[in-house]
Amino acid sequence: MKKITRLFEVEKVTDWTYGIDISELREDLDRLEKLGATYIDIEPEESYGCAYVDIIAYAKREETDEEYIQRLENEQKRMDDLKQRELEQLRMLQEKYQKP
Repeated sequence: MKKITRLFEVEKVTDWTYGIDISELREDLDRLEKLGATYIDIEPEESYGCAYVDIIAYAKREETDEEYIQRLENEQKRMDDLKQRELEQLRMLQEKYQKP
């Protein structure tokens, strides 16, 4: 497995709900960039018939060596847990259907 590019949410410092002047938008973008943001996700949403957008700023970067190792360890643990559950299920089915 190789390193992957990940998104890390950056603290939200914007409120563009009711519109914003372009000069303020530039200031907000500069502030987000200083916080490490490299990517902004804008998703349309709807709640109780009201449409709105959800804006989240992210730092988009390759995972560090430590994050890579942690991801591999988590994946291995998940696979080990899955194997144990499947072996237990197999044992139970064998007991059930292999009775004389």
